[in-house]
Amino acid sequence: MKIDALRLGVATAIGLAIIWILCVVFIWLLPTTSMGIFADMMHSNIADMGMGWHLTFSGIFVGMLAWAVCGGITVWLIATIYNKLSYKDG
Repeated sequence: MKIDALRLGVATAIGLAIIWILCVVFIWLLPTTSMGIFADMMHSNIADMGMGWHLTFSGIFVGMLAWAVCGGITVWLIATIYNKLSYKDG
């Protein structure tokens, strides 16, 4: 089975952008809870280092764009490699 690498990459980019926006909303609504979850996910606690959330419109946009582009390119590359490896099967 061949995967449409470009469509999968674009779908991933859109999905990551949506998840990014949901994450930002979660941080905005529940900053303390989200800090605790982040600490558990990253095996650290940035609150203990005197750091906290810093949400700006430009930061939200640039972060979303970076995750979407990097994720989309990564999944496109994986799908392309998969197609090359499975080409001999079909």
